[in-house]
Amino acid sequence: ETRLTGSGYWTITPSTGIIANPTSAVTSVSNLKQGDNILRWTYQDNGCTAFDDIIIRNNQIYLSPMAPITTCNTFTTLTGTNVSGGIGNWTYNPYDPSVDIISPDEATTDVEGLKGDYNFHTFTWSVIANGCSASSSVNVTTNFFKADAGSKQTVPTNSTTLDGYLETGATGTWSPIGTTA
Repeated sequence: ETRLTGSGYWTITPSTGIIANPTSAVTSVSNLKQGDNILRWTYQDNGCTAFDDIIIRNNQIYLSPMAPITTCNTFTTLTGTNVSGGIGNWTYNPYDPSVDIISPDEATTDVEGLKGDYNFHTFTWSVIANGCSASSSVNVTTNFFKADAGSKQTVPTNSTTLDGYLETGATGTWSPIGTTA
């Protein structure tokens, strides 16, 4: 119902919300806190005041950003935000059947089968709770490489040339570990 006289205004509890035009009956509100927000429309006309409250529940899911991970292994641990009452799932993009997410429905899980040689992997933690959904991704860089000492040698003297593989820009060291008969 639209009245031609009187005036009204919106208030919000808690006061974290921002009402775009508090004196307009139809307006937008933003910056709602998570959970229940109580908005009151107060109307004054001919010396009388009336009000009505509405509860707006913000079920938005807040996922903490995940810091990039660098590993020297074929495995790592992923840690997403655990959302109470939510259902979560880890995914790997692009899909690779050799990459195994051990507990894809747990916020914290191990991942195995990562490719090496400075590969870049992206994992996404997606959560659904209270009718809302959210996702957050983490980038994993694998910096591992294989050490390759070359082929087994049988030589007729007490010296030989070692022929190991060395990545460009890397350093390596030969060290004796013993002898076998």
